[in-house]
Amino acid sequence: MPAVTQNVQTMTPQDSAPRTPPAAQTGATAPSKRYVELDGLRGIAALCAVLYHYTDRASRLSPALQLFRHILNISPAAMDMFFILSGFLIGGILLKTMQSPNYYKTFYVRRFFRIIPIYYLWIAIFGITAYLAPSVRQALPKGYTLQMVIGAYLIFIQNFASPVLRVIWLEATWSLAVEEHFYLFMPACMRHFSLKHLVQGLVAVIVVSPALRGVLSLLLRLDGTDSGWWAVYGWTISRVDALALGVLLSIAWVNPKAKNWIHQQIRWVYWSMAGLFAFSAMFEYFTMKEIRHTQALTDGFGRSAVELFSLCLLVIALVNEGKPSTAFMRWGWLRQIGKISYCVYLTHWGIFWAVLTFGFHARAGLDVRVDLIAGALALALTLALSELSWTYLEGPMVKRSHRYSY
Repeated sequence: MPAVTQNVQTMTPQDSAPRTPPAAQTGATAPSKRYVELDGLRGIAALCAVLYHYTDRASRLSPALQLFRHILNISPAAMDMFFILSGFLIGGILLKTMQSPNYYKTFYVRRFFRIIPIYYLWIAIFGITAYLAPSVRQALPKGYTLQMVIGAYLIFIQNFASPVLRVIWLEATWSLAVEEHFYLFMPACMRHFSLKHLVQGLVAVIVVSPALRGVLSLLLRLDGTDSGWWAVYGWTISRVDALALGVLLSIAWVNPKAKNWIHQQIRWVYWSMAGLFAFSAMFEYFTMKEIRHTQALTDGFGRSAVELFSLCLLVIALVNEGKPSTAFMRWGWLRQIGKISYCVYLTHWGIFWAVLTFGFHARAGLDVRVDLIAGALALALTLALSELSWTYLEGPMVKRSHRYSY
């Protein structure tokens, strides 16, 4: 999940002569304003993710919950929205600061203060709990020590090893690893390539990714293990196209002509959403009914349909800023959840496990009623903890990070 709270020159690879930054090439500067609708979108995505995870095991016992999860799978406001939002917001920040002499230093220092302290603290709490509670240690993957599991999460490789090192307390952090990998290469790409080459590269990633996921599905899903499924779902190369879509939108949004063209085409964006919904629903139906010979297509193009669906919703939020059609995205409580969404996403699964284990002496997926009651209590505790985290840890860390200017 993205930990971005901001809303929104280059050098050639061949020589050291300064090149006009992409933002300047478009005839505009990257936006510095904050789009409050995006906070609401992030809040919706966080709630969808929490509900999806809380109903994971219980859905095996309830057809209604199964249907609910299938709907969330094709919704434009779940994990794919997180990635596209991150691409858009980080792309905007990088475009705006392209000429800064502190470009790399400030970017990575601010990312560190925003992401690492609470993340490492949560891993430490997990480690202490696992050390003290035999039930937690017994749930660790066979053949792996606590130190090995924690080490994988500390260096952000869990999204590659998740099926093996799957720990419910930290399971949701696979998407954070994807974003950390994105942060490693995107600033250099933005700074060292011309706008033309950058756009070409982003488009290439978006076009090639469906075929790549399809190939991975064919090659790795044959044995029916979780490793094959996870390669298509959680590996960075399988998700980077969503981040590329966000960056591409950020480049278009700072170009007055491109931005105006998007405004003029908003009617077609709505029609596209309708078509993409139908397309996504078709692939989800293939999965739900386990129709043979469709899995590679679903993994490849079904994921792209959901990503484009999410992109359309983001465009609608930007174009209709301040209008009645996006009023729900500006609801105060929803924006507040968006503000604290990093901690919500990071801690919600561990808190759910703790409530079930210590409060109900049960495991997920045994009783639907218990899971639902525990989920409601865990969500309340998660929101409360996240508010405290923002007030006393994350908020102060963000303020401290802004001592480092571009």
